[in-house]
Order: sequence, then structure tokens, then C-alpha cells
Amino acid sequence: AQTTWLPGKRMVTRKKPTMASCLEYWEASVRRPHKVLFLRYEEMLLDPKSNLKKLAKFIGCEFSQEEDEKRVADSIVELCMQPGQA
Repeated sequence: AQTTWLPGKRMVTRKKPTMASCLEYWEASVRRPHKVLFLRYEEMLLDPKSNLKKLAKFIGCEFSQEEDEKRVADSIVELCMQPGQA
């Protein structure tokens, strides 16, 4: 497994997630929501802005009030949803 480190958190990426490993991560996210963030692809597609903000807050890079007023999250989502970006 490849491990990526972020400030105060450890993220592990597996090549082929199994149902058991997905369940394990989901259960960990319920037990320790401050340490494990479980995002489903389908949820990201349904509400990308909200999930982007959730991810940013989780890794300690929450959007500021000024960024919210300037709709920075909307701009990021729009950029990522352009053809060839998904």
C-alpha cells in the first residue's frame, strides 16, 4: 500500500479496494471522524462543492470567509468539471 502523509493525519491508498477494506475505512470514519474521512465517489458527483469544503476542512485548509464570498469553491468545482478533467 502507498502511504501519503498530511499534517497530523495518515492516508493509505490501496490499489484495488475490496468491500471489506471499504467497510473497514467507513467504520473507522464513524469511530474517528477527526482522523478518517470517508467520501464516496457518488456523493462527490452529487454535491461536489459541499464535499470539496468538507475535504478542505478535514485536511486543515478550510475556506476563509473571503474565499466563500469570492466563491472560490465554485470556481474550483467548475474548473474540475470541465471536459477532460473528470
